[in-house]
Amino acid sequence: MILMSRKLQIFLKCTVGVASLLSIVMLCYQITLSSYTSETIHNIATKVRYGNSSYFKIQKPDLSPKRLIVPRLSGRLGNVMFLYASMIGIARKNRLNPVFPANHYLHGIFKISAANYSTKGLSTWTKISETHSGYFEEKTQDLKDTHVDAVELVGYFQSWKYFEDFKATIFDEFTFLPHLYEFAVWQIARHIKETHGAGIVRSDVIVVGVHVRVSDLEEKVNIDKGYQFAPPEYLHRSIRYFEQQFQNRKLLFIICTDSHSWVRRNLKTDSPYVLAGYHSQGEDLAILSSCDHVIMTVGTYGWENHYLFK
Repeated sequence: MILMSRKLQIFLKCTVGVASLLSIVMLCYQITLSSYTSETIHNIATKVRYGNSSYFKIQKPDLSPKRLIVPRLSGRLGNVMFLYASMIGIARKNRLNPVFPANHYLHGIFKISAANYSTKGLSTWTKISETHSGYFEEKTQDLKDTHVDAVELVGYFQSWKYFEDFKATIFDEFTFLPHLYEFAVWQIARHIKETHGAGIVRSDVIVVGVHVRVSDLEEKVNIDKGYQFAPPEYLHRSIRYFEQQFQNRKLLFIICTDSHSWVRRNLKTDSPYVLAGYHSQGEDLAILSSCDHVIMTVGTYGWENHYLFK
């Protein structure tokens, strides 16, 4: 064993002490930085679970918490989907960071990726309001020189032009969570078995989804706005079209509606059909999107289903 001098021993002890102190200082710095990050950008790297099927993972903190685009949410699923898609398109066009609340029900339906940045500490905002319903606002296409921390979208922004250049991105965003896809497959298989018998498999049947929106369109406030729901004749003609197209195939019409009583009163057909039951909006959308063909009626919900179906 090599014997060290007393001075060398003292020097080494001091060196180890300094190294330990530096490690402690670095650890404290990392903890402080972590606290600052979690305060500035909420839920970074947090997993929000939905049943046993999947989770939503918040974006990494390497994006600046500035230059945000935020939607003012209103309406039901179809409206929210349209606004989300338009927000993503506008964000991609202008290199903005899209923001969406982590506790919104859309996370329980699709694998959407928009982060839940905190708006705390943002000093400058601007609002972009739509001027007309269903109108494409050209002013949303050139926001690169808008020197504000956040842009807020006020309105529905229901034009396909906002996200037409980013179709692949939107399709990825609106990918159903596994549990909804599995639910839709199971429901369709169950209805086929009940209608055509246990020996018939999915590939033996042409399944046509039918979206029938009635209830809120019968309200005076919507009638005054010019909304109209599809009359029975439209559904009858659409069903006859598929009967003629697939004369030698087994057919099944699965009807997703908010008014079973209206369908029972008005739908007259000899073709086998079932009422899908009162499911959630996400479940019905998953069923319709899993059919071979779809008959859609009025509304953004039907439009979004058609878009996803394509």
